[in-house]
Amino acid sequence: MKTLFRAARVYTLSFPETGEWILVDGRHIQRVGSGAPPEADRVVDLPGATVLPGFIDTHVHLTSTGLALGNRETQQAASSAALLDLARARASEGDGPVVLQGFDETRWTDPRHPALDDLDAVTARPLVLHRIDGHMALANSAALEAAGLADEEEGVERDSSSRPTGRVTLEALHRLGRWAAGSLDDNAIQELQLQAAALGASRGVTAVHEMSMPHWSGLRDLQVFLGHRGRLPLDAEPIVATMDIPQVMDLGLAAIGGDLPVDGSIGARTAAVMAPYADSTGAGTCYHADDALAA
Repeated sequence: MKTLFRAARVYTLSFPETGEWILVDGRHIQRVGSGAPPEADRVVDLPGATVLPGFIDTHVHLTSTGLALGNRETQQAASSAALLDLARARASEGDGPVVLQGFDETRWTDPRHPALDDLDAVTARPLVLHRIDGHMALANSAALEAAGLADEEEGVERDSSSRPTGRVTLEALHRLGRWAAGSLDDNAIQELQLQAAALGASRGVTAVHEMSMPHWSGLRDLQVFLGHRGRLPLDAEPIVATMDIPQVMDLGLAAIGGDLPVDGSIGARTAAVMAPYADSTGAGTCYHADDALAA
């Protein structure tokens, strides 16, 4: 069936550059033009509307976006106390690990993070609070123990008594993230990815590049995505951040890279900089040696 859409303006980014109507035959655009339109089985008038090609978002983490949609309150928390209150409320629901995402202490009047004792007081269950940039998290004692980080040195910040502060970065953060991702079953991951894809489709996004990060999220997140990508309301192309080329070939995928971080973030004080941070120790860390990265 041929459908004619009549609008005020049509921009094609192709030829012809502009028009006043689009003729669609089934799922395919047949013609774009101006003036007298061709015959069609159905006519849809869009008075005053501007029609554009669908947008392609070339950098998306569908699962993380789904989590972010359910963590708007976390992003809006204006203090350490507000963040802990929100975590306490989440801990009163259901069971299993409590994972929040998106806090930003730069929005707080007092940017100091909650101490480990504060995190432990929220709940006896494992508690993980991811910073907005994804390069640092706060974890209570139960989470450190469950993720196998209680005796970890690199990335688990410790005080002068060698006791964890609750602040986790670097490789310890990656391990914590993979453990937290493992607390989600396949259906939960599918739902998060679907929510993110639906948001994109509702905003005119017709295709996304899913920047899969198995080193951070685990391979299961990618496997779940591959299993239902054909049912998402937009086209989704996986691009895997890995140096394990044989693994990607075994999965039948055509691309690697895209989102392969080489260091951390300024906010987490893990971005590699030329001189030590004024308010932290060290000058950040490169995740890969130069020769390995070049290879």
